Amino acid sequence: MRCAVRHGGRVAPPGRRASVASPTSTGGSWSAREPRPDPVSTRSWPRPSASWRRSNPGWRPRCTPRHARLRPIACCASASVCRPSVSTDCMPKPRIMTRCPPSGAVMEVTVERPVVGGRMLARHDGRVVLVAGAIPGEHVRVVVEQAKRDVLLAKTVEVLEASQDRRSVRGVSGCGGRTFAHVAYRRQLQLKTDIVRDAFRRTGGLDLDEPLSVVASPERGYRMRARLHVDAERVGFLEEGSHRVCDLTNSGQLLPKTERLVERLGSQAPALARAGVRTIELAEDLAGDQCVLHLPRSGDIGGAADGWRALAEVPDVTGLTTEAEVGAVGPRVLAGAPVVTDSLASFLPSDGAGNLTLRRHAPAFFQANRYVVRELVTAVADLVSGAEVVDLYAGVGLFAVCIAARQGGHVTAVERDSSSVPDLRSNAALLDPVVEVVRAPVETYLKRTPRLTGASVIVDPPRAGLSREVLTRLARARPDRIVYVSCDVATQARDLRALGLQGYCVTRVQAFDMFPNTPHVETVVLLEQSGSPTSSPALRSPSAPARVSSATRNN
Repeated sequence: MRCAVRHGGRVAPPGRRASVASPTSTGGSWSAREPRPDPVSTRSWPRPSASWRRSNPGWRPRCTPRHARLRPIACCASASVCRPSVSTDCMPKPRIMTRCPPSGAVMEVTVERPVVGGRMLARHDGRVVLVAGAIPGEHVRVVVEQAKRDVLLAKTVEVLEASQDRRSVRGVSGCGGRTFAHVAYRRQLQLKTDIVRDAFRRTGGLDLDEPLSVVASPERGYRMRARLHVDAERVGFLEEGSHRVCDLTNSGQLLPKTERLVERLGSQAPALARAGVRTIELAEDLAGDQCVLHLPRSGDIGGAADGWRALAEVPDVTGLTTEAEVGAVGPRVLAGAPVVTDSLASFLPSDGAGNLTLRRHAPAFFQANRYVVRELVTAVADLVSGAEVVDLYAGVGLFAVCIAARQGGHVTAVERDSSSVPDLRSNAALLDPVVEVVRAPVETYLKRTPRLTGASVIVDPPRAGLSREVLTRLARARPDRIVYVSCDVATQARDLRALGLQGYCVTRVQAFDMFPNTPHVETVVLLEQSGSPTSSPALRSPSAPARVSSATRNN
C-alpha cells in the first residue's frame, strides 16, 4: 500500500527518495506554470496538476489544518516501508452510531419529557425518539413510524410501566383533538406548563422564574367553532396524522346535542361529497342555542340542492351559508340566519357594553373555547394601557370592540381577511368613532404608520407567527407595550427573541387551556420597552436565559 506524504502544506505521492518524491515516477506531471521543486527545500513544493491526483492511488485530499504536526503513522501492514504522513490526531473523528432502525422496528424506551407538538422525548442507542401516546416516566414498547437521520418518530403499542396519571380513553382515541386524552387532566396542565417553559428557554432564551399556571377548561363541550370534514360515508374530524374521516361521537369536544347534529349530517355525506363539499364550518354561540353551518365547495352547490335543503331542516341548525357570489359581500345565505351573536358583556363586562352584541359568520376566525374565552379577553384587556390601542390581526373585533367598550379612547382594528372584515365593521359600528377599522395586511398598515409611540399594540397572528417584515416594522414603530397572543408557543418564542433584540423585554406570561386533551396552549405575553435596539440580544442566550415573571392563577 502506498502512502501520501505532506511537504510544506501540500500533499505529494511517495517516491523512491525520502526527501523528494518525483512526480514523473508516479505517472503525474507538474503544472507548466510552476517551477520544479528544490530537492533541498520542501517549502517550495508546487501545487500538483489535476491529472496528478487522478493518476496516483496514494493521493488523498488534505482535510487537516496547515499547522498540523507531521508524525509517522502506521498506514499499512508493514509500517517500516511507509513514508511519514499526517497524524490522524487532528483529523475529525467520525460519529459512531448504530444502524438507524427502519420503519416498523419495535423497541423499548423510557419517556423523559414532553416537547412542542405533543410527543414525548425518549432516547434509544444515542438517538432521540419522539413517542406518541406515552407519559413522562413511563417505560413503553414503541413501533417506529418514521426514521430520520437523528430522530425517530414512534407510537406506543404497549405500556410496560404505566404512570399513575394514565387513564382509559373514551370514544375514538385516534380522532383529531385527542392527543392527550390518555393523560389525567391535571397532569395535562402540568405537561403544557413544561412545554411552554421548554420552548421559551430553548427558542426564546427566557427562563420563567415563577410558577406558571395554565387556566383550566372543562374537558367536554368546550368547542363552539369547528371544521368538519366530509367523505362519501360520514361527516366528522380527521384522524391524527391522516386524511381519513373519523366518527367524532363521544369525542367530547362538542356539546352532546351538537354531536347528535353532526351524526344526522352524516346521512347527507354522499350528496355533499358529490357536490364537491369537503369541509363544513360550524359556529355556535356561547350558550349553544345558535348553530350556523358554512359549506365551502369546489363544485356547484346547486348540484346538491336536495342535500343542503335537508341540512337546513336538521334540528338545531339556525343558519346555512355557502361561498359568496362574485362581487358580493359576505357569504351567500341558503337558509336561516347567517350569523351567531353574543352579548358583548359575556366576553368582557363593562359599563360601556350595555346591550351591545358581537356577531360573526361561520367562516370568520374566532376563539374556539366557550369556557375560557372570557378569561382570555379579560387578561388581554388588563395588559393594555393608554388612550391609543392598535389591534393587529383583529378578526371580528373580539379584543378591539371589548376594550373600546370598557375604556374608550381610540382603538384601531387591522384585518385583511375577507371573511372577517364584514363582521368587524358591523361590530365596530356600534362604538363609532371610538373604533376605527383598517382593511389591509398588517405589513401594509405598519408601513403606512411608522410611529406608534405611546400606544399599546395587540398581536394575535396565525400559527406561523409574525413575519420578518412585521417584526422589523413593529419594533421600529416603538409602541410602549406589545401584548402577544399566540396559539403556537414555538413560533411565539422565536418572535420574542427577535423583539428582544430590538429593545423589548418580556415582563409577564399567562397561559390558557383553550384545547383540552391536546398539546395546544394559548399564551399571552406582555412586552415593554427596555432600551434602544442593540446588535446583541436583549434576551439572553439559552445558556444564560433572561428571567421573567409569570402570572399565577388557581385552577
